[in-house]
Amino acid sequence: MPVITMVKKSPSPNTSIRISSWTSGMVILVFMTMAKHVTSQAGGENNTLLRDYCRKYNSQNPESYISSLNTILSSLQRQLSDPQVYYAFARTMNNGDLVYAFSLCREYLSTSRCLACFELAVNRTKACGLADGGNIIFDDCSIRY
Repeated sequence: MPVITMVKKSPSPNTSIRISSWTSGMVILVFMTMAKHVTSQAGGENNTLLRDYCRKYNSQNPESYISSLNTILSSLQRQLSDPQVYYAFARTMNNGDLVYAFSLCREYLSTSRCLACFELAVNRTKACGLADGGNIIFDDCSIRY
């Protein structure tokens, strides 16, 4: 009668290599995913434009309007220079034209980052030309006038 014996089979070298390659690949993938998130949030200076709107109507008195708008924007900048201010409002009446504006910064921003975002939004308002209103919204701040 034949005798049957149990022989323990050792793992083949190819199996251990496949597991090692798979494990290595997963570790690399995890590190690449983590590195991408860290670098995209570390700087936070990539302020994305969310909305850019200019009214279709031009002001009736362009010289007075531009002068009033510049005065208003300067007032907003002065108000936002205070470290505890994140919302600013200003208005003026010049030659019968009422011009108002308000600006908002996120509360997690430092004063310098708030002002930098504000300046970016103010520069964006120049694209509106003589339009008598606009709304510029970034991730970190916004202006409406």
